Amino acid sequence: MSAWQPIGTAPKDRRPIIVYDADCDAPGEAFWEPEREAFFWANTHWTDAAGHSQVVRPTHWQPMPDDPPELSATKEGA
Repeated sequence: MSAWQPIGTAPKDRRPIIVYDADCDAPGEAFWEPEREAFFWANTHWTDAAGHSQVVRPTHWQPMPDDPPELSATKEGA
């Protein structure tokens, strides 16, 4: 897995990344939403009253890890 990097270097193309949000004191998966110019939690229970993903205020990020080898081979053969 990659080392944590400053959030200012994170990709802003909607790809999922791992972020660290000090308010939550935990890492999680998030993505950049260009229209709202903010990071949002992805695939988590962190939602507001309307069911929308909450804004994340991360300080650091890292890329998502590669798939396990057996899953990568299955995808290639599909």
